[in-house]
Amino acid sequence: MNAVGCVQELTYQRPVQAIAGATALRGALLVGIFTAVFLGLSSAVTATPTDDNHKERLRHDILLGYPTHHSTTDHQYKSDLYPTRQTSNWVQDTFDRLYSADDFASELGSVSHETLRLRFSAASTAVFFTHSTRHLRFLERAFDELKQREASTASDYRVLFKHYIRLREFRKAAQLFPDNWPGLSDHIPQITDNDTAQAPHSVESRPVWRLGENHSTMARSTLDLSGTHVVVTFDPKCSASMQAVEAIRNNRELSSIFRLQGWFLIPPSSSLSIPTLRELPSFAPIGQLAFIDKRSQWSEIPSWSTPAFHIYIDGNLVDVMVGWKSEESLREFLAKQRIMVTE
Repeated sequence: MNAVGCVQELTYQRPVQAIAGATALRGALLVGIFTAVFLGLSSAVTATPTDDNHKERLRHDILLGYPTHHSTTDHQYKSDLYPTRQTSNWVQDTFDRLYSADDFASELGSVSHETLRLRFSAASTAVFFTHSTRHLRFLERAFDELKQREASTASDYRVLFKHYIRLREFRKAAQLFPDNWPGLSDHIPQITDNDTAQAPHSVESRPVWRLGENHSTMARSTLDLSGTHVVVTFDPKCSASMQAVEAIRNNRELSSIFRLQGWFLIPPSSSLSIPTLRELPSFAPIGQLAFIDKRSQWSEIPSWSTPAFHIYIDGNLVDVMVGWKSEESLREFLAKQRIMVTE
């Protein structure tokens, strides 16, 4: 039986079909083409400052070109071809080449509306792929300029809100909308601690977010990975993830293992899935539930596909199983690390 799983938030803004049969050689050629165009653009920016909108479109198209041609779909997913980290690195390097922090901010007040829109889109792309607060600052500057020009739209607010949720900037997300905004509590619970304080982060201690009673509050917490633990990354909206959860819940042996040694972690995404979580039975019988704070704090995780099962010993990742096959496959995976319950 083949493992089934979900690719989490792989495509940007709208699903893009992968180029069938894309190879590493094609990727290298595309990078070469974009690099050549970029070099030509750099010369154009310094030599012929005549059509700012055209130059901005070129920069924008270069930035979006590589992710568009290296996206995939759930059905085409293979763990060894998962491009998120590769794409993230490319987008980060390209954005930083195309836009300097000083130029991006200082020019915003004088650029045309079209150029401003393109920069907002470029910054949003960078944040989506890099999960970087540094790139989020670029997006905020462009958003503030749109607001100052009274040109911001409901779509702009939604884009920024989703990025705030993805990067765990919860208070900023809540402040975007009035307190009486209908449905706000379905998107973000009330934060009950000082989320500006940095939680301790080490190999054995990772910051997470825990939901309070009735999923109406959320607080920063710490996950202790000393000893042996099974960490499951899962998505409540992923059918394969929920198949795994139900199988573990209904199996006495697996349920006992996860009650003692298991953590169920939801990776950063644009939604906390609060309404979905409220409809699920309590996770208490099968382990602890939490939201990962930042992806960078789990840099050893090779793929953000869900579900994925990770064996940690004293904070070190020692084995991974991506996707869900069967209870027997999970038992065999755990037994390799001598994780089992004696009947």
